[in-house]
Amino acid sequence: KATCNGKELYLQGLPGGAMTQPASIRSVESALPQFNLEVLCFWDHAIQLSTGPKGNMGKSTFALKKETWNGKTWTVLEETAKGQDAFVRYFIDPKTSFIWRTVYMTLAAKSVRQDAWIESMELNKPLDPKAFDVPSSKGLKV
Repeated sequence: KATCNGKELYLQGLPGGAMTQPASIRSVESALPQFNLEVLCFWDHAIQLSTGPKGNMGKSTFALKKETWNGKTWTVLEETAKGQDAFVRYFIDPKTSFIWRTVYMTLAAKSVRQDAWIESMELNKPLDPKAFDVPSSKGLKV
């Protein structure tokens, strides 16, 4: 289980016990065995989705397609990132522009490494701020 308040990341259920560490894109990547672009964009959308000089997609090439998945027609953005050995397919809802599915493959192996999708989405749902409380770091590894 992971809880993040934007400043700290609290992890439970690890072999070494619970721990708190500063929140960053790298701490999330290393802490969570399964993550996807949708999760990374909560912290880092300006870099992850950027084709600018410092952006994650800065040296990528792209193709747009239409494809049916899960009974719906999607706009599919295909990203080839040779420097990262990655080929990623982003399934984008043409009405909302939200990314609902990402399929990640390595260019070398040409096999799916991760296929992640959102099953449901609620926008502007009221949340209890206590859901983001990170326990005190006292006694925990940092």
